[in-house]
Amino acid sequence: MKRMCWAANFACEAAIRPIEASVSLLPIYEFLFFNPLFTQIFMDVSFDKAATSTSRSPRLAHTIISLSSYLLTHGTSSSSPRARAYANLAMNVLLVMAENSRVMDVFCGESSQPIRLCRQRMPLLPLATSSCPPVCALLDCCILWLRHNLHKHLEVYTYTTCIWTCYRVIWYLHKVRVRLGYEWLELWKAVIGLLGFLASKLNHLATTGGVERLIQETLRLLDFAVCKAEVLLPAPGDIHVLVYELVRSSNVLRRQTVLLQSLGQPGTTDQRRSLRSDSASKSLKHLLSVTSYYEGQISATTARTAKDSLRVVAKLMEKDGLHDVNDTHDNEDPP
Repeated sequence: MKRMCWAANFACEAAIRPIEASVSLLPIYEFLFFNPLFTQIFMDVSFDKAATSTSRSPRLAHTIISLSSYLLTHGTSSSSPRARAYANLAMNVLLVMAENSRVMDVFCGESSQPIRLCRQRMPLLPLATSSCPPVCALLDCCILWLRHNLHKHLEVYTYTTCIWTCYRVIWYLHKVRVRLGYEWLELWKAVIGLLGFLASKLNHLATTGGVERLIQETLRLLDFAVCKAEVLLPAPGDIHVLVYELVRSSNVLRRQTVLLQSLGQPGTTDQRRSLRSDSASKSLKHLLSVTSYYEGQISATTARTAKDSLRVVAKLMEKDGLHDVNDTHDNEDPP
């Protein structure tokens, strides 16, 4: 565990390309995945037993999030297969943490220790406060991956894992009724940016294997966020911003219909694939219904700027609530 701490601290201070010590994430992943008893140790470990209360070493979980932010930011900056492998490993560690309710219980509470994240590539993430729950840093890591790794040789599996991680976090927040004070707009922009990239660059990708499922899972994530917005987001203004961001990106959403049709396999006998396709189609239909309604309402006014349009959306929602509240996720198991 001390080697893990050393690897993370080294990466935070200087490294851009991942060093071999990053592979120490693998046993952490395996212990968390296969050994429930390890969770308590994982959440409690601090590496400097002699440290005072004013100079404590970070928890192992915090150190791993910090290291992951660097691995995910620079995962595809070079052509190194090792860098991509470490980024994929880091994302899977984040997913297994998001799937662990004991870890998430701690992550959703206030933290006395800020988690240092990578700030080496633009645009920079907003600075978090020292009391910010660790789950915010986990979501920040997902945003870093979503933003900085959109290339011709798209790491589709890691992107899908990233979307699953975001979905699982949001699902857990909804389950425990935690309204997280977070810069949600950054997440919505990153997720919609992924769909925009796929819509415009699909024909230029080195492979389209797995892209259909990536789009499906991303649409389900956005629709889940919209359906649960009133429980999930801390203030009405956050809901207004989410809806407006979808309206602003309505063309991107409409293009997903064509993409899914071109990537689909008609007449498939795979039941799971068929169920995913149906679920994604319902999610997309709902998203388009919401965006089309507010688009029409904005067009019927004299709104000329983004602020004017957001104000229109806010007034409509304050008066009538969210349009077409058709929650298709109530009976779904967690992702």
